[in-house]
Amino acid sequence: MEALWFDLGIAIRKRRLELAMSQSDLARLSATNQQHISLIERGALEPGLKTLRRLLNALGLRISLRPSTPSPGELADRLAALSRFNAWEAAHAASMNFQAALKRAGALAALTRELRRGLPEPAEDWGARARALKERRSRLPRTAP
Repeated sequence: MEALWFDLGIAIRKRRLELAMSQSDLARLSATNQQHISLIERGALEPGLKTLRRLLNALGLRISLRPSTPSPGELADRLAALSRFNAWEAAHAASMNFQAALKRAGALAALTRELRRGLPEPAEDWGARARALKERRSRLPRTAP
């Protein structure tokens, strides 16, 4: 896709220069700004369909769609790109599943920590606490009722 936008940008620039227009002139005629024209001409920005239509109308150009017959090399490139995309898509899906699993595990761990905070300490600690309390009570002075 990048080559398409780059080629389109070159065609827009070439036509603009043929008409002796500045980027600012084209921007005014197409209801956009000069920075967008610059980015589009360099292939750094993919214009929306409305913007593209306004640009082409201002330049007296139109887009025509026609079937193309790719060379064997182009077909091989397209198949390789499709294969890379499919591999990326599969890896991305696996990564998203792994990330979701990690989030679920993290949420479960956080829930476990929260539950542990609310539970009493293990029984042996309670026994030690009870003995310590009894010892402290025994040291307190006794008062008559």
